[in-house]
Amino acid sequence: MRILIKNIKRHLNAFSLVETITVLVITAMILIAALGIYSRTRDAAADVNQKLDADELPMEILQRIAEDIDRLAAPGFDTTIGIRNKIKEGYNICQLTIQNRIYDKNNKPQDFEKIIWQTYNDPFEEGLSLYRLHTGLNLEGNVDFDLRDFAMKSEDLFVRLCTGITYFKVQVPTRDNFVDNWTNKKLPNAVTVTISFAEPFENISGELEIYEEDMIIRTIAVDRTRMITYKFVPKDFSEYDPNLSGEIPFALDAIPKMPGFVKPEDSGEIPFALDAIPKLPEFVKPEDICEMTDQELINLGIHKGTIPHYKKYFCN
Repeated sequence: MRILIKNIKRHLNAFSLVETITVLVITAMILIAALGIYSRTRDAAADVNQKLDADELPMEILQRIAEDIDRLAAPGFDTTIGIRNKIKEGYNICQLTIQNRIYDKNNKPQDFEKIIWQTYNDPFEEGLSLYRLHTGLNLEGNVDFDLRDFAMKSEDLFVRLCTGITYFKVQVPTRDNFVDNWTNKKLPNAVTVTISFAEPFENISGELEIYEEDMIIRTIAVDRTRMITYKFVPKDFSEYDPNLSGEIPFALDAIPKMPGFVKPEDSGEIPFALDAIPKLPEFVKPEDICEMTDQELINLGIHKGTIPHYKKYFCN
C-alpha cells in the first residue's frame, strides 16, 4: 500500500515556482500595456473634447451680442450704439451700449430698452470679467407682478456672465480700418467683436497681446433689413472689342509702345515683340541697315541676334 502511494506522488504534474512567476510577470506586462493604451486614448479624447468645448463659451457670447443688436437695432426705434475702448493695466477695457428710445405723449424720450456689455479688470480674478446690464421698460422674462415699476425704482444691476477673458474688443469696421470709439448718433453698418480666452504675452511696450489665431472674431450686421445703396458703374469697353479677341492674343494694356519709325499697320509683319527692338542710334537711318554688314551693325551697338530681324523688316 505504501509503495502504491509513493508511485502516485511521483507521477503527479504541477507548475514550478519559476513557471508561476514567469506567467505572473507576462500577465502583468500585458495589463500594463493595455492600461497604458487605454490611458493614452482617454487623454487624447479629453484633449479633443477640450478643444471642441474651448470655442463654445466665446461663440455663445458672440451669439448673445448679435441677438441684442438685431433686436434693439430694429427699424422704427430711435436706436443708438456707443463703443468705447481703453487700455487699463495691460488689458483692453471695452464697453458696448445699445439703446433705443420711445417718445411719450409729451414728446419726451424714454429708454425703452438699454443693454450694456462691459469688461472689467477684477484684481481677484485672472483676466477680465464680462458683465451685461439690461434696463428699460422692456425687460427679459415673463413674470406675474409688474416688473416695470421694480426696474424703474431699482438701481442698474450688472450681471457677471463669465471670467477669465484675456481679450475683448468691439470695433466699427470702415472701408480702410477699424474705429475703436463710436459716439455718432448714426448707426454703424456693422460691428466687429473680438474675444479670446487664450494666455496673453507681454509686448515691448508692456501691453498684453494675444496671437491672432487664438482670437475669435465675428462681424455683426446692424439693421440687416436696411436698404443698401448700390451704384452700378459701367465699364468702358470702347478700347477693346470682344469680337476681335481671336486676333489679339494678349491684353491691350500689355502692348508696348511702338518705336517712332514703326507704323501700327506694319506690326503684323514683325515676328517678335516690338519692345525687343533696341533703339537705333540717331546717326543711323533705317534704310542704311541694308547697306551695312553685320559686323558694322555690331560695332554700332546693335545686338547680333536682332540684326536678321532688322534686315528682314527694313530691307524687304
